Amino acid sequence: MIYSATSKRPKLTETLNWKNVKAGVPCVVCADSENILAHIPPNPVDACVTDPPYGIKHLNKQWDAGIVRVEILKGIFDALKPGAPIMAFSSPRTYHLMAAAISAAGFQVADQLNWLYATGMPKGTRLPDGSHTGLKPAHEPIVLARKPCLGTKRANNLKYGTGGFGVPRKGGSEKWPTNIIHDDSDEVVEALGGLAPFFACAKPSKNEREYGLTGFPLVMKSHDGRKKHINNAFQRNAVFRRNHHPTVKPLALMEWLIQRACPTPSGIILDPFLGSGTTGMAASRLGYRFIGIELSEAYAAISMARIAAARSYLKN
Repeated sequence: MIYSATSKRPKLTETLNWKNVKAGVPCVVCADSENILAHIPPNPVDACVTDPPYGIKHLNKQWDAGIVRVEILKGIFDALKPGAPIMAFSSPRTYHLMAAAISAAGFQVADQLNWLYATGMPKGTRLPDGSHTGLKPAHEPIVLARKPCLGTKRANNLKYGTGGFGVPRKGGSEKWPTNIIHDDSDEVVEALGGLAPFFACAKPSKNEREYGLTGFPLVMKSHDGRKKHINNAFQRNAVFRRNHHPTVKPLALMEWLIQRACPTPSGIILDPFLGSGTTGMAASRLGYRFIGIELSEAYAAISMARIAAARSYLKN
């Protein structure tokens, strides 16, 4: 099932329409990632930026029961150009498994990016002595890896336009991107000594999460995975949202990552775990070509609507 982000209703086809992809029509494929990746020709994709399952049973959901299988990562590897990067979000306690799986698929791990924030809530149990079994989460690690270059990095870059990470120019001088991103909160800035020469990006607002979803039904978002309603502000089970995906990433963050991952403005960006479509929104707004794959039909429909409305979205 493939959705065209320029259509008002889902458009069903059996395979990716490469003519549309090359022409810049964002495509959201509702299917198993492994099946679709097998149909992508070798080496057309410039970068993969994705937020896959972390393997921590997030919100007690079965879809997050395990790390991404190596077979799927090998499909991503085959789709990428030589020297092209993969950026994959992870969890602090399963980052090593994600990085190991990405390495096993043939990628070379280049670095670890960290998105710092001050709004995380500890998960776990309070013990009789007053201690807690969990720490307050304050960062998400992102695996940064690269498909091996063919020949030297310079020769690979000249042939494929890949191998390096985007360096924005300001005032005629180069400003190197760092491997730290933060939410610009007072707590994080203070922890960094009041000096934060890093890209700042807060978590998404309600308007950003639900932009383009007028007419979509309101669904109760369960913060802790329990099906039974809990009248507790900390559990947030009484919150109803049109975009009920549990791990929506900020649009500005995904735009920054895409620009670092792919310096070529018209490059093809792949996200095989699309969720509610923020990667596709970012790619569309920046003028990149895009392929997204999402197993859930509900989330695929949300993605299509958000991506279709992305170009008109004005950030707060």
